[in-house]
Amino acid sequence: MRKQDSIRRARVGTKVGAWSLCATFVVGLAACGGSSNQCHYMALASSLIGQTTYAGNAVNAGVAVSGATLAGPLGGLVEDPGATVAYVADTANNRVLAYTSVPVPATGATAAFALGQGSLSTTTTGIGARSDSPFGLSGPSKVTVSDDGRLVVTDTGNNRVLIWNTLPKSTNVAPDIVIGQVDLNSRLSNRGAVKPSASSLSNPTSAILASNQLVVVDQNNNRVLIYDATPGTLATGAAASVELGQIDDGAGSGFTTNTAGFFISQTSTQSAGIQFTTPTDAWTNGSVLVVSDTGNNRVLYWSQVPVVNFTNATGVVGQTSGFSTTNPGVSATLVNNPIGVFVSGGALFVADSGNNRVLEYSSGWASTQKGYPATYVFGQQDFSHSSYNDDDQNGTPGDQQNNQSNTNATQNTLHGPSGVFADNNGNLWVSDRTNNRVLAFAANQQIDGSNTDGNGGVPNCNGYNPISPN
Repeated sequence: MRKQDSIRRARVGTKVGAWSLCATFVVGLAACGGSSNQCHYMALASSLIGQTTYAGNAVNAGVAVSGATLAGPLGGLVEDPGATVAYVADTANNRVLAYTSVPVPATGATAAFALGQGSLSTTTTGIGARSDSPFGLSGPSKVTVSDDGRLVVTDTGNNRVLIWNTLPKSTNVAPDIVIGQVDLNSRLSNRGAVKPSASSLSNPTSAILASNQLVVVDQNNNRVLIYDATPGTLATGAAASVELGQIDDGAGSGFTTNTAGFFISQTSTQSAGIQFTTPTDAWTNGSVLVVSDTGNNRVLYWSQVPVVNFTNATGVVGQTSGFSTTNPGVSATLVNNPIGVFVSGGALFVADSGNNRVLEYSSGWASTQKGYPATYVFGQQDFSHSSYNDDDQNGTPGDQQNNQSNTNATQNTLHGPSGVFADNNGNLWVSDRTNNRVLAFAANQQIDGSNTDGNGGVPNCNGYNPISPN
């Protein structure tokens, strides 16, 4: 078992001298209250990339693009198994950034090189080779690294997945395999056909390789595809062997349909099964499979990676009535537009984008069919708040402490989080997409939502001086 898969995260929130945290300036749990002038228990990030300060949230930090800036990162940061390099899909900059100082240092980290660009100062949209790079990217949304050291990049805007058989060490390394297209110079949705096929893609948003199985979330086709990824077998233009999320197209598979939905009732030709509506992310270790079914406001999981089409999911997280409901909500049992998913040490992490938070579910989620409640939360003080960048937790975006009206980011808030990854050192990395940054939270920073307020009126709580509350 990999080290990152054995992470155990310590519980905090009720004790640890919580009442005095603001007064003693202990980093980790306190943020200033607004109109109530109280300290709220919220996880504080310990590392930041993409911005120079925690208050910053401008595209490329409001300056020229560089190795230290980000624009709309979608998928989470990822490390290779040996923790020698980390990658981030810098989506709106059409590149993947690579950091060779691992763990990634604190605020202001600069990437060593970029994939898809000839330098750290360009953002050109591309496909195949050009003068400054052997290949291009268009809105890449996800980067993963397999246990055997293969790099997988979901090149969303180019309707393909790129795979390197060994980790690239510089910007001028072309991928070895292209999935979804016939070569590195092609980018047409579904290869230009009206209907999808087993070898085409349309706006894929996630790809992960484990135990010689490649799982691809083919978002615009409302499906998840599974390929045989045995080295020497997987090749450019490969066809998927298993499809999830579509109905029988009359040929015993769903490879030529792309209908959105949430549940297929049993028919004379097909057993009951799951449909997707704009799925976004997937995680697998080669055994369990987890998929964020974003448009249906839920996360689905399979206790075993399916080997046949139409396999129904084992259970659902984010809905309380099973597979038959798709209601968005904000609570410990409901989610709204979930995007990123990751499993570590038995715990499930979900980037609950519409609620501007990340949820952590203890290991019981994997043995419960529906309605399992989240155990911890990042980005909010409890399971009922959902506003973005709401530092004072008054339900309105922005920090209103001392009558401020800005909607700046802070060290403890999120805006449209979209990617999650637990690294080898127990840190949870979150792609805070709309704040144009990636945050790391230490392993002991999660909040259980039961102890929301500290001492009221404490001066300099989290760096503020609440002398004139709203």
